[in-house]
Amino acid sequence: MGSFFTSFRTISAVGIAAVLCVVALLLAIRALRGWRLAGISRGWNTTQGTVLAAAVQRSRRVGRTGGGAFYPVVAYEYNVGGKRYVGQRIDAGSPVGIGNYQAVERRVAAYPIGGKVTVYYDPNDPATAVLEHSAGASSTILVVAVVLVIIAISVLITFGGLRLG
Repeated sequence: MGSFFTSFRTISAVGIAAVLCVVALLLAIRALRGWRLAGISRGWNTTQGTVLAAAVQRSRRVGRTGGGAFYPVVAYEYNVGGKRYVGQRIDAGSPVGIGNYQAVERRVAAYPIGGKVTVYYDPNDPATAVLEHSAGASSTILVVAVVLVIIAISVLITFGGLRLG
């Protein structure tokens, strides 16, 4: 009976580690896409735009403590070749909410309604635009991915019988 539980524990550990690694891989891909787009956007054309809306948005999911994540939301209009576009991306990274309302509020304050902004747009697809060349939260997302891989390895060592060296 003991070998059954040992095998079950090993299989469970491998399964948990595999799920953690898949999630880490997806997060790493998301982070790398943000960095890639940030780099590409440095070569994009620019135009002047006008901020239409700027606000702090609270996530719909709120925890038991009443907290939640806050996101900067900025909408801006710009013209390319006589055609009007409306953009909502601040940076090239994936939008990630944070729990600090004041930090998000400071970021939104940089884009007052009616204010003029430089818009970086893709010359091949002018509907794709950003206000900043940064990759946003891509570094944080990658750190989370690395932590998940470390946890996966720890699970394998602790419960799966993996031995290093």
